[in-house]
Amino acid sequence: MVEADEQYIVNWHTKDFDSDAIEHYRICVLVAGTELGYVDVEVVSKGTTFPRVVAAEGVKTQRWRSLASDSHKGAPMKNSIVILGCVVVLSGCQSQDFVTARGNEIHYEIRGSGTPWIILLAGAGNDLTSFDSIFSELSKITTVVRYSRAGLGESSYSSRVNGFEDMVDELHLISSALEVPAPFILGAHSFGGLTAKAYASRYPSRVAGILSMDPSFEDNFEVLEPFDPGVRNEFEAGLEHFLSTYPDHAFTYEFKAMVALYDSPETWRELFDYPATVPHFVITSLKTIDAANSPGRDTKEIMNARAEAQYRSISRSDIHMQVRVSDAGHDVHVDRPRLVIDAFKMLYNLVEDR
Repeated sequence: MVEADEQYIVNWHTKDFDSDAIEHYRICVLVAGTELGYVDVEVVSKGTTFPRVVAAEGVKTQRWRSLASDSHKGAPMKNSIVILGCVVVLSGCQSQDFVTARGNEIHYEIRGSGTPWIILLAGAGNDLTSFDSIFSELSKITTVVRYSRAGLGESSYSSRVNGFEDMVDELHLISSALEVPAPFILGAHSFGGLTAKAYASRYPSRVAGILSMDPSFEDNFEVLEPFDPGVRNEFEAGLEHFLSTYPDHAFTYEFKAMVALYDSPETWRELFDYPATVPHFVITSLKTIDAANSPGRDTKEIMNARAEAQYRSISRSDIHMQVRVSDAGHDVHVDRPRLVIDAFKMLYNLVEDR
């Protein structure tokens, strides 16, 4: 991108994309994460052809030109558009970059347009790619953000996660730095569900709604001990293993924060006391898994107890919904992406005009 005379000249190297000449492509104009407008264009295959602007909104296009070269003749050319006074993000309203939070460079991705935005929160040890199964489709509904917490994926880890509330702080710093318009929807998987509830408790005016995908619950030990009396010891043994084997890995610190939270019931009321006015939907897995691969998920009784715990978690909301599925594992958004996307649509439609 080259700035000249208060204009931004953007070169889109279409040869580097798997583009289709019969399709239209949208170039979105984003400033600090807020969409100002867009241009829908056709891809051209000859350097002498001027791309056709199919539609435009909120953006003034001065001119198109195609830059031909001998090495690319006969293939999609490098197309240029001049858009006045705006910062342009290419390739399907997509922005992927880094933002600083708590001294770490956090890898994030933004795609789509519209409000309220959706912020996706991954489970413990997972990075932003854990939402690959739903990210693109969600971006057709509204603007979606996903990010990798400190030390995960491509995010740096110079400042350690010292506790659960660090993850809540990180979410607030990232959403503020990206100027995500509030209120927004939090979409959370697994341990991310606890982060979503804690954030809604701390910043209730910033949260339009929550959709939890088979979330963790703070009373994990209390729920599971009747079925597995050794569950607390199993978690503590797992933590000792991570501490001795991967002492500096982000997942180890996240796991440590998780165990500490499960073992601190005196903190739960203050941490998760979000307003009843925040709608909360949950997609719950009932699928049993062999105990050797996933302890605490190997019987119908345990899975039903998990489902009841998740329901109690959302029932504080005036508007709440639980969908229980028996053909999806813990990664319900991977096993049943269409179901999860439809649930997001329902929540989005509910809160859009509130």
